[in-house]
This record gives sequence, structure tokens and C-alpha cells, in this order.
Amino acid sequence: MKPVASVEEIESRLRALPAATSLTASDERALLRLERFDLAFAEVGRRGARSTPRLRFATVAAAIVGALLVILLVNTTGAYFAPRYARILADTPGIGPISGRYLQAVGLSGADVTLVGDSSTSAGHTLKLVAAYADGLRTVLFVSIDGKGLTGDPKQFGLHPGDWGLSYDDVTLTDQFGHSYAGWGVGGPTALQFQPLVWPASAVGARLTLHVTGLWAMWKGAALGPGASFDPETVTVHGDWNLHATVVAEPSHPIALPEPVQSDGAVYTFTSVTASHATLVVHLTISGPITREIKSSATPDALLGLFSPRVFDAEGREMQLQDYGSEVPRNGGPVSAEMTAFITGPGRYRIVLAAALSAPDQQRWIVVP
Repeated sequence: MKPVASVEEIESRLRALPAATSLTASDERALLRLERFDLAFAEVGRRGARSTPRLRFATVAAAIVGALLVILLVNTTGAYFAPRYARILADTPGIGPISGRYLQAVGLSGADVTLVGDSSTSAGHTLKLVAAYADGLRTVLFVSIDGKGLTGDPKQFGLHPGDWGLSYDDVTLTDQFGHSYAGWGVGGPTALQFQPLVWPASAVGARLTLHVTGLWAMWKGAALGPGASFDPETVTVHGDWNLHATVVAEPSHPIALPEPVQSDGAVYTFTSVTASHATLVVHLTISGPITREIKSSATPDALLGLFSPRVFDAEGREMQLQDYGSEVPRNGGPVSAEMTAFITGPGRYRIVLAAALSAPDQQRWIVVP
């Protein structure tokens, strides 16, 4: 029997693998064996109903850590491409703090994120990928710049000299399979949101690389005032930063579609409802006589009156909306609308689609598993 190496030794082997490494036939066989372990995790999790999914996984992984390490030693390339089976390797020291306000700004808590701590220095500035989060709807990265940008009040960051920020124009995010992820939703200068992981990274876990080529001096832009026109290059410093994180996505679930909502002149039809434990995304269409009137004007006030959603939990607490909006098609057809809300876990949630649709029979309930 082969000796079991330390976590540090395996991690050093994984980091030594070139980014362009491809899977061989033996790699795929190793992944198949690892997939069987994953099925075992799920089966034990179903039996241990008193534990949370996150704790269940950690407990089972610790119980079979010896066998898992042997498999990783047999084929470290397979482990590189399947980090969900190598989560025990991700305990990285040197984690920086993130204030609760920064986490709340993207609908997360400290228990949701994976601590990372990878740093890179270029052009006299040090970037640190402090933490990451992924589910079936989005990927979130928290990056500090010269030790700043993730503590205190997010609304105050960017007003003082030395407050540097990231721009989606100067970053790229890729996984170990070469897939690139575009920006998603509403992000900040140090809390970036990207599209959700895609297969196979969504199934086996992602080894992400965030490549940054520029930082912008936020305080200089703020000094120019809102709406000011300026050359971005005058407030940008260029460099070459590469940051890495290993992330396993939390699951998301399709939710049973609620019944349509009818009002005077409009019918709201749900077309898609998807939720993770932290994120809720709703798509719907709006049709009827009132939409034809709005199409003739399409003013912001008219659209706001048509669709201004709110989400509440079972206790009546209002959930934070990340964004919402509607689109009027140029060539006819119903208005399309969507919203993204940050929720607080499994449970029942009440959706109100507009201020004029507050009657009990015009509100809709969903259940997030």
C-alpha cells in the first residue's frame, strides 16, 4: 500500500501542474472512482438528517480522508481538475477580514464564503483574493487592494486617496477547463460577481484564476463629480496580477412556477424561478391591454408602475433586492421582466410584483428547499 502524503505535499504537487494540463484516460478513470465517493457522501448525508449539508460533507470527508488522499496520490492531475474531492487541501493561512456590510451587500454571510488568501503583487500594488462563493446562479470574489476595500462601510470606500478599485474591463475569470466567466449582476470595486460555474467545473469544483490588468483610482473619479467626462487611462494604473481560488458551488434548484397574477389590463406569467440558499432569480412575462399602452410611451415611471417587485420571508421580513427590470420588445409580444433577490435560506417566500398588486390573491408564495 502506498504511504499517505501530507496535505502540504499534495497541495505543492497540485500547484506545480501546468494550467494547460489535459485529462488522460487514467485521469477519467480516477475521476469515476472519485465520483463514487461523492455518491457515498450524498447517501450518508441523506441519512444524517440532523446535520447541515455543509457539516455533513465535512464530517464524511474527514472519515475517509485516508482513502481519498491515496486516490489523489494515484492521480494528482485528476485532483487538479476535480477540486470538490480535494476540499481538504483548501485550508490556506493568512485570511484577511471582510466586514459584515461587504458580505451583506451581495447577500452573503461569513458562513457562506470559502476563505482563500492568495495574493499577487505588480506595479507596486498587492491584490489579495480573500474569499470566494459560488452557487448555481452566480460566482462572487472578494479582493482587497493594498489591504483595503473589504472592511468598514462600502459606501465610504473610494472617497479617499489610496482607494483603488477593480473594473470588469480589466479583469478576466477562467476555470481549469479554460471556460471564461463574464460579469453578473451588480458588483463593487472589490466584491466582484460573475456568471455561475458551468459544467464540468460546476460538477467537480472549480480552480479559478482571476487575471487583473488594471486598477483605477476611485478617489480621483469621485473628485470629478457625477457625470463628468474623462479619459479612463488618466486614473488607471496597469499591471499583471494573477489570483487563484478553489471553489465548490452550492446547489441551486428550479422552483415550481406560481400561478399567473391577473390585474386590470395585465397578466403576469412566471416563466422561470430558480433559487439557491442565498439567491433567488425570477423571470416572467407581462401581457394584456395595459402593456400595449406602455409600449407606446415606455417611460421609466410607466414601467416602474408595471413591475416593482418585493420579496418577503414567511415572517414578513423584506428581502434585499439586487436588481430588477423589464424590457419592452420592439416588434410586439409581451413585456419580459426579471428580478434577483438575496434570501436567507430554505423556507417560504412571498412575492409582490407591483405596488398595485398587494391584495392577498395577487401575491404569490414559493418554497425554497
